[in-house]
Amino acid sequence: MARSAVQPLVIALRPAASPARSLVGFLDRSLSNDFVNRTHPATSNPEHPAPELRMALDVGNSAVKWALGRPGQELQERPLAFGRVVIRGAVDDWPASIPWPVAPAEVFIGSVHRPTAAVLQGYLKQHHPQLNPCWLTADLVPIQFDVRAPERVGIDRVLSAWAAWLLSGSATPTITVDAGSAVTVDLVSDGCFRGGAILPGISLMLESLARGTDLLPQLQPHVETWPSGEVPGRDTVAAIRCGVANAVLGAVERLIEQYVRGLARVAEIVVTGGDGPWLAQTLHRPCQCVPDIILRAILHLPASVSQASVAASGKSRGERSSP
Repeated sequence: MARSAVQPLVIALRPAASPARSLVGFLDRSLSNDFVNRTHPATSNPEHPAPELRMALDVGNSAVKWALGRPGQELQERPLAFGRVVIRGAVDDWPASIPWPVAPAEVFIGSVHRPTAAVLQGYLKQHHPQLNPCWLTADLVPIQFDVRAPERVGIDRVLSAWAAWLLSGSATPTITVDAGSAVTVDLVSDGCFRGGAILPGISLMLESLARGTDLLPQLQPHVETWPSGEVPGRDTVAAIRCGVANAVLGAVERLIEQYVRGLARVAEIVVTGGDGPWLAQTLHRPCQCVPDIILRAILHLPASVSQASVAASGKSRGERSSP
């Protein structure tokens, strides 16, 4: 597989230097009500304090990513804290590993995995009843839609496409490629979400091959560690890697080509997701790589989103559907 000569711009948060649990003491000391009152005396209200913090959670199919920052902060701004919890095979007490804020804070959650969302909702009700989470839906994101059923578009797709469009300057059409458990390739032009494509990601393809055949092995989906350039593959493992990697890369390249041809103008390309860094390095097109774009989008949402979601706060969230 040829590697692109174009070096993508990578905008990413470095992994936390210590596990999430080690941040609990820091958050309890630094983000307490006393801290907020001392640093924001003009806006402090002991009875109804304004939210000075926002906890953003991106609930995916294999992991939950979280970040703590200021409500409405800029997309380029670094959160106060961030982390990732793997949920595949995890017991139901995994939310305890997240350092929940104790100061007046709002919690915004974007979920595409209903069972995980249910565990999280139960944990917050029992252990943090003071946190009234806002479960994000597509209609809460300030973007227009040109699809058949906007309410059924996965919140991850909407958030990443909206943030990518903003990062690209809002004037240029933007193609957002999210390379996670599933790969999505979505288009925004003239401030409108136009739809996209959904296909299996690296891990799902590998699982499907191992589960649906007798002799093919289950490979680890860490595509960034795979040797590159062996085409055709000269053994079974190399052949699987060659096929799966090129299936994703080929599909993404072809979709981008079709979108650009339909636009008849240049489009910015933003890549995100767990396999985003690998894909950005392999694409034969210039692109930005923003692996944590969904968290950045959630932190950037305006404060009015919280009020708009009150009426729907009790409804079930977490469905991923295509338009």
